[in-house]
Amino acid sequence: MIPNQAAVHGALAQGVFLFALCWLLAEVEIQIEGGGGWAENAPTWRYSRPWLLKLTNGKPVTGYHLYLFSFLILIFHLPLLFAGFSRAAEAQILASYFLLAFNWDFQWFAWNPAWGTKRFLREPIWWFKTKILGVPLDYYMGAVFAFLSTWLLAPALLPHVAKLFAVIEALAVLSAGLAALVVRRVPRP
Repeated sequence: MIPNQAAVHGALAQGVFLFALCWLLAEVEIQIEGGGGWAENAPTWRYSRPWLLKLTNGKPVTGYHLYLFSFLILIFHLPLLFAGFSRAAEAQILASYFLLAFNWDFQWFAWNPAWGTKRFLREPIWWFKTKILGVPLDYYMGAVFAFLSTWLLAPALLPHVAKLFAVIEALAVLSAGLAALVVRRVPRP
């Protein structure tokens, strides 16, 4: 295999793996939250000072999200315990986490029987105060942070992250289309 092919196959494998994580996390959250996003109906604490809401695009900090995000950040960094720290590894970890976060969130909407893609694009979502072209600002910021962290830590990895981004986004769109066909047919309690 020539080097460029290896890079494409690596991005494809990583993208499929990350997308599988996105989808599974979304399904777990659908089971936990139902249609009440951002732990709206979950028995968790919420912290929503005005200064903090400005930093989080209007979302309160919840115990549920704080512990889940912290858990995921630690899991993503687990390979560093075995392989040691490198700027390139940290760039890949951060880019992967940022790409996972907003794609996982989108899968929650796509596969959630209470939402769906049409409602996601057309209706206001209380925990996403700002949307651009129907998409929450947070999603754009996730992509920016993925590329920015790569650029700052290991600029040579930018082409890889771009391929990874393309794979995950393609799978997200395909998954949303499949969800539109499947979710309505799944019996719900």
